[in-house]
Amino acid sequence: MRKEILNEINIILINVSRAINVERSTVFLVNEEQETLDSLISQGIHNNLIKMSLDCGVAGFVASTGKPKLVNDVSKSDLFNPYFDSITGFQTKKILCVPILDDNSETVGVLQSLNKIEGKFNQKDLAILQSFADVLALAIKNAKLFASAEAIKNDMATLLKVSSTINSELDLGNLIELIIKKASEITQSDRSSFFLLDEEEQVLWTKYGEGLGDEIIKTNKGLASFAAKAKRPLIENNPYNNLHFDRSIDLKMGYRTKSVICVPVFNSFGSLIGVIQSINKKNGVFTNKDLFILNGFAAQISIAVQNSTLFEEINTIKNYLDVLFENLDNGILTIDKNGIIKTVNKRFCDL
Repeated sequence: MRKEILNEINIILINVSRAINVERSTVFLVNEEQETLDSLISQGIHNNLIKMSLDCGVAGFVASTGKPKLVNDVSKSDLFNPYFDSITGFQTKKILCVPILDDNSETVGVLQSLNKIEGKFNQKDLAILQSFADVLALAIKNAKLFASAEAIKNDMATLLKVSSTINSELDLGNLIELIIKKASEITQSDRSSFFLLDEEEQVLWTKYGEGLGDEIIKTNKGLASFAAKAKRPLIENNPYNNLHFDRSIDLKMGYRTKSVICVPVFNSFGSLIGVIQSINKKNGVFTNKDLFILNGFAAQISIAVQNSTLFEEINTIKNYLDVLFENLDNGILTIDKNGIIKTVNKRFCDL
């Protein structure tokens, strides 16, 4: 999160502790990917992250149920987990904990206060803490909106930069090698491949893939092939449990695929020309964010491949005409409008 937003949340936390007169308070956020509860700001603990499973302790109970919890004697609570006291040196005696809810009443975090300084926690304290949790929910929502906008802006900037690079390359072999390198870069994955469609055999093939070496893969199986046949992208973060996954490639290459994202690439007429595939997200799993940017990249791949193919076709025609020109029985000389000789063929030179 931005420093300004963290400062704002820290000020809210200071006011929480003052309002209900407690020793310290903590804001936890739900980490959906890892299914944990992670401390965002924790008073009394500096530069250390508290991380617990969603079924751990009083905070975990509140996060998983979405219900507040008031405990005035932790020694009598089955929910209390003394582990964090043992590593922080703090002694927890009383706990007041409420959920932080988003606009859909889903729990996005937990606000927890420890050890009321005078007396016991009561329903008034609970109501005050919940009101602060509502304020935190708004701050977290604003932070997420800002982060999403920043991420989209950064993704688009990356996409424009990558698109500019690939559209300047006209050699098809070099272009495809550049495509797979950039695909791994923008999806932060371990390796990528670009499969081309063999229209005659209706199979995908590639010799352009990170980790392939000189190996040529030709297949009508696997997740890339499934995406090609379905003509829609896919994300699979547990491929070995997917019936369409072809594990024989892993066995052949001595590799372990843990996550896959595939996006079909179409030409300007809407016909399939290939599939771009990235494997093994380096941090976490593939998400719709990766799909968004790879979809945009696929559109640029299509333009670049068609430009490269057109360039090769023009070159082929040019080479054919050059050979024809050189081997004509008649001598030919061409001049420009200024009378300067531009070309002569071999037969003309022999005359």
